[in-house]
Amino acid sequence: EFSNILDSLKVSESSTVETVYQIRNVELPVEIHLAKYKVLDKIEILLLIRDVSERKETEAHIHHLAYYDSVTNLPNRQYLADKLHEALKCKKQNSTSSYSAVVFMDLDRFKTINDSLGHNVGDKLLCCVATQLSYLTGDNIVFARMGGDEFAFLLTHIGDKKDKVEKAISGFAESIMYACQQVKKVGHHEVHITASLGATIFDGDEGSAEAILKQADTALYRAKEFGRNTFALYKPEMQAVSDARLEMEKALHHATEFKLFELYYQPQTNDKNELIGAETLIRWKDEKRGFISPAEFIPVAEEIGLIVEIGHWVLNEALSQVATWLKEGKWQQSWRMSINVSPIQFQQAGFLPMLKEQLGKHDVPANCVDLEITENMLLNDLSPCLEKMNAIKALGVHLSIDDFGTGYSSLKYLKSLPIDRLKIDQSFVRDLLTDKSDEAIVHAVIAMAKALNISVLAEGVETLPHYDRLREIGCFYYQGYYFGHPLPPNEFIAAFVHDSPTPKPSL
Repeated sequence: EFSNILDSLKVSESSTVETVYQIRNVELPVEIHLAKYKVLDKIEILLLIRDVSERKETEAHIHHLAYYDSVTNLPNRQYLADKLHEALKCKKQNSTSSYSAVVFMDLDRFKTINDSLGHNVGDKLLCCVATQLSYLTGDNIVFARMGGDEFAFLLTHIGDKKDKVEKAISGFAESIMYACQQVKKVGHHEVHITASLGATIFDGDEGSAEAILKQADTALYRAKEFGRNTFALYKPEMQAVSDARLEMEKALHHATEFKLFELYYQPQTNDKNELIGAETLIRWKDEKRGFISPAEFIPVAEEIGLIVEIGHWVLNEALSQVATWLKEGKWQQSWRMSINVSPIQFQQAGFLPMLKEQLGKHDVPANCVDLEITENMLLNDLSPCLEKMNAIKALGVHLSIDDFGTGYSSLKYLKSLPIDRLKIDQSFVRDLLTDKSDEAIVHAVIAMAKALNISVLAEGVETLPHYDRLREIGCFYYQGYYFGHPLPPNEFIAAFVHDSPTPKPSL
């Protein structure tokens, strides 16, 4: 080959070639500059040979940085996207009818592991998962890390029968989920994880690589909605749901940035129809959608990381309102303002300093504040939760467990928690008069709380018979539509405080 280059080179011309020069068992990459001259009727050839090992190593390193993940050493998002472009180009050129697929994988609750055990352990876990799943790769399978805790598989030329390909992809997904469920030994830790997967099957008619990746991502979101540790295959009708979700995220970012939320207040009363406080409830009225339920947007805010900022705003606004009402003589110091705290917000290292700072900033007595936490939050890691709860109690702030009975409470844990009040979830109160099981649960919660010297407040009290029955079985604190709907600040005062320190329930 080198001889052919020399023969084809014309006189007074030059050329440069790169090749490998072998010395015994060592291969050395070289660059050869050739020139052909005519000197005194003789043809002379000049060769300048240069070692380019360092340059080749640098090029290889740059290529690796561009196309491989630095943590797991797997191909990265760009590599997989390029391979997907190549696969689509090949299908168009050859008009092949075979199906291919993209499978997205997301580790469930990886952020919790990362935050509690540290990023070093998190990175090792990612490497462990990468190593464990690498055995699934092959000539037609690319396995890549897309970023964070998200991975992806590109499977090409799986088959030409769509139903069989769908079945094969489902089986492939089952293999991945099973592998992820196996206990991972990461340093001194044994870590249990699961994975959610979404996949899309394509034959080249779907358009761009970006559209296909978006479909796989949409299917992954659907899998998470199914409860995680599951698999979903993309269907066209999913796109509308995905687009709506994206619009919700954009609107929520906008609302958080420009503080477009409002706080409403719902009265809490005792068995003498006396006001004992109120619960702060966030409301969001979007320009396009109107009022959006907190049950709809709070989970989204938690997932996209806005809940801490929103929670901070709620606490600031609620304490500011209490401070104003105290100065105006419209709020009694014995009343409590109940404020919900997200598990994510509560677990933040800066939550306690922030709470102290807010109490000082607004000069609100700590005993006027009641923080409501969910019982499921205690499952993650009890010790730090208990320590933080005791610190909150030391400030003089009250603590309640919200929606009690809907989670996985342990009596062993409950007796050790510095809790002032349990709020019986409205789902039990609603059917109290017609469902013997719900009545038994309410009875049990009241008896247990009494034994532990914890007060009980029933949520969702909507009728006089509900109120009478709760009073009969020993529940003396209430919240619900029978006593009043959530209202903006001025309307709340007008309805429940103005000219009457002991307002009557609204019928």
